[in-house]
Amino acid sequence: MEPRCTAEGSEPMHRDTRSWQWIALALAASAATSCDAGVGGGEVTLGGALQKGPFVLGSSVAISTVDASGAPTGQVFNTQTTNDLGEFSVTFAYTGFVSLQADGFYYNEVAGRLSTAPITLRAFHEIRGGGAQAAYVNVLTHLSYQRALSLVLGGAAYADAIVQAEAELRTALQVGLPTFDPAEQAIRMNILGGDTDPNAYLLAVSAVLAQAAELDAGPGGPVDATLQELLNATAADLEADGALDATTGRLLREAQLALDSATVMADLADRLAALGSPAQVPDIDRILDVDADLLVDADDNCRRVANADQADGDHDGIGDACDCGSGTLDPGEECDDGNGDQTDGCLDSCHAARCGDGVVRAGVEECDDANADDTDECLGSCIAARCGDGVVRTGVEECDDGNLDDLDECTSACRSARCGDGIVQLVEECDDADADDTDECTAGCRLARCGDGFVHSGVEECDDANSDDYDDCLRPCIAARCGDGWLHTGVEECDDANSDQTDACLDSCLAASCGDGIVRGGVEACDDGNADDTDGCLASCVVAGCGDGVVRAGVEECDDGDSDPADECTTACRWAICGDRFVRTGVEECDDGNADDTDECLGTCVAASCGDGIVQAGIESCDGGTVACLTSCGTLGSAPCSPSCRIPSGAECPPGGEVCNGVDDDCDLETDEDFPCAPSSTGPCPTGCGSTGSRACDASCGWGACVVPLETCNGADDDCDDVTDEGFACRIGATGACLTLCGSTGTHVCGGDCAWGACAPPPVEACNGMDDDCDTLPDEDFECVWYASGACLTGCGSTGSRTCDASCGWGACVAPAEGCNGADDDCDGISDNGFLCRQGMAAPCHTSCDPVGSDTGTRTCNSTCSAWTPCVPPAESCNGRDDDCDTSIDEGC
Repeated sequence: MEPRCTAEGSEPMHRDTRSWQWIALALAASAATSCDAGVGGGEVTLGGALQKGPFVLGSSVAISTVDASGAPTGQVFNTQTTNDLGEFSVTFAYTGFVSLQADGFYYNEVAGRLSTAPITLRAFHEIRGGGAQAAYVNVLTHLSYQRALSLVLGGAAYADAIVQAEAELRTALQVGLPTFDPAEQAIRMNILGGDTDPNAYLLAVSAVLAQAAELDAGPGGPVDATLQELLNATAADLEADGALDATTGRLLREAQLALDSATVMADLADRLAALGSPAQVPDIDRILDVDADLLVDADDNCRRVANADQADGDHDGIGDACDCGSGTLDPGEECDDGNGDQTDGCLDSCHAARCGDGVVRAGVEECDDANADDTDECLGSCIAARCGDGVVRTGVEECDDGNLDDLDECTSACRSARCGDGIVQLVEECDDADADDTDECTAGCRLARCGDGFVHSGVEECDDANSDDYDDCLRPCIAARCGDGWLHTGVEECDDANSDQTDACLDSCLAASCGDGIVRGGVEACDDGNADDTDGCLASCVVAGCGDGVVRAGVEECDDGDSDPADECTTACRWAICGDRFVRTGVEECDDGNADDTDECLGTCVAASCGDGIVQAGIESCDGGTVACLTSCGTLGSAPCSPSCRIPSGAECPPGGEVCNGVDDDCDLETDEDFPCAPSSTGPCPTGCGSTGSRACDASCGWGACVVPLETCNGADDDCDDVTDEGFACRIGATGACLTLCGSTGTHVCGGDCAWGACAPPPVEACNGMDDDCDTLPDEDFECVWYASGACLTGCGSTGSRTCDASCGWGACVAPAEGCNGADDDCDGISDNGFLCRQGMAAPCHTSCDPVGSDTGTRTCNSTCSAWTPCVPPAESCNGRDDDCDTSIDEGC
């Protein structure tokens, strides 16, 4: 098969000139590599998966060939994932190391949802021969990528560089026991590959990193961008020496403590089931040791507090160190009130209640939905969303400008201002909230007016939107008719534009005439339309009247033809009687024409006078009997009417008894003194909880119920709801847990203004590798820093190493491996064991001149304990032999 530079359906990769990594690789390459470099062997089908939680369908995979120095050769094979399990497959011809880059959206196993942004992961993999091969790109391959590359640039082989980088990564991450070794390369770890230790380790690290991103991003923060930043920054930090800085290490430890492993595994299982995958989720509790007490979580009865002794005094399966609910504050607990009430200040998880914990705290929070989303039913401040809070509630409100002004763009009902909403905006003349064009306000929010083309019901008869007075509708929007002032030839005799029947033109638009039944003003006195002179109107259109000497039957009682009102027949042609307004001489004293007895003339036509028992209006204030009067203090009393028909004065008017009316009825300078209180007055009163309330006097002069006052910041239960200082940030004198500036859990105290004071770090340093008391020194009150290591003197005098345990005490001094130095380094009682010989040690040896069966020479162990020096013969002695092997016998004797 011919070699190819790209896989089927792939494209050459365009290098990002901004990437320092590829620039470094290019500089490291000694020479350009041809397109065919590395091509050989058979065709390989590389399959596998992209995992940070699985990547979703359509995520991209770019496979780039690299040379021995780590530089890209230019070959790129591109493909995509084929499902939501992150699986991919691509076929190409190549043998050697490649770099894989994965880009795409992924399933976040901590959040239990798909990501909102894509991330990038990298890996190195060796293509060996042909056939089917597998590679799994994951967070471990990404984190060790730059360190391995650095080692390759330093001259290490790829395989050795990857092994070293992954070993250093395990030590740096501190996920799981210090002695844990998955015995598998990261490129072969697969979270969908079953419940094995390597796969469980991969899922554990992946979940810890996702949790760290959640913590670092904060509520509502950009988790996916934060995760990518954390992955890249951690990989860059590891690049130089394979170690992490303290800040990142602390974040990863906090993430382990915050991680809910059961939820992670359950959510991932649900995700796989929904995708139809039978894969078993690896058990990460078999790997994690979140409290670093050298017990994995699966075996730990108190997972988040170090308790190597596993003490469980009450045998409930929960270690004493974290037995929440005991009523005693244990290590790792923010509070412990010994009850299961989730609505008080301490949750049943022994965490202090706070806004955002998903539990509604009675009397403090209106709601708590455990998120910072201000657009749902509960605001991030744990106040129920409502119109006017300045936050637009999704699906409920169109707008919310935080005010009740109906004249701006957003109404007090949180609806966008519009014509037809019933509110008159500045650009509208009116707004009656309907689409009726026939009322006072048209559907276009303009005041109805003549000429707008709409007939205003009850106001206009017509509206043809023109000024033509000769059509059916006149300009004032009145239908053309008789009386409109326009003479319609052939229809009307006249049209004087009025309805006056007494002028020359009738309202029927006919000319007025005597006998037409209509009285013409200034011309006719009457007009009954007939020529009968015996009725009310003469045939000459003169009105028949009293005094004409003729009694008009049914109308007049008499008619004497004169104008004397004092005779028997009045000028009204009525027989004279009392009340006819005419004083009949010698018969009546007066006659005012009415039956009113309170004026100057009584109804009997007798002149009114004091003592007649009738009060003459405007002249008398009373006339006999007992009358109401105004007392000296202005209240109402009663007394007999005076002989001069006057109401008694205040001094003469005795007051009545006191009544409940807010007035001094009995003139004793006291108001409602015979009752418990005066109407509408208010006064203090003791409430049932000991505070001072207020009460109001009702209309019957009795005290109403005692109303409790509003809660104030004073450490007392003012409003009698059994809660103190509610509505404020905290209760005076209360204490609570808080996060210090150095990241530890401190304590703050509620001040006199019901606001939390500064967060004070704990006075005592805890053994956790952190600076709890914010003095820049971790674990300074203990023998050593949590899990730090140091040199020590062994029992045999060598320099060993020791590790600080979970209680910040030095562990046993571990002897070093034996060295070639003539000393017993490993304290086994033997020096330089494990080597050929002990440094400087002398031993007999057989010289060339030794007799058979004798070893008279001497040899010495060299400085590396790896070889003996040549055999040195002894000095010549007088024994008849050539002792010093110089071919002479007994020379010098």
